[in-house]
Amino acid sequence: MLKGKPIAVWVSVPFRFNLTGHPLETRTERALGGSNLGMPELTLILGIVLLFWLVPTILAVIALVSILRSQFPGSNDKLIWTVVAILVPIIGPILYFIIGTKQRIHDA
Repeated sequence: MLKGKPIAVWVSVPFRFNLTGHPLETRTERALGGSNLGMPELTLILGIVLLFWLVPTILAVIALVSILRSQFPGSNDKLIWTVVAILVPIIGPILYFIIGTKQRIHDA
């Protein structure tokens, strides 16, 4: 009402709903009990990110730094270990630390 007369206005009213028990409810919605993610779910997601992205990335970077700072007897050994460490996630850097470090030329 404006000066005693009704006027047209827009009102935004937030409305949340879920499809619990409805045939269109997805398996994910049923498994999570709705769309709200709590601490256990966020912790699980963070753990998966750390396990499958951050740990292999750090492992590859450490291996690459070691490879690039080292000398090898063969002319292509450094190139081969670099390619293996980059293109073979997780296993490549581990193979370098097990096998490649024994192939390096150690300064006396």
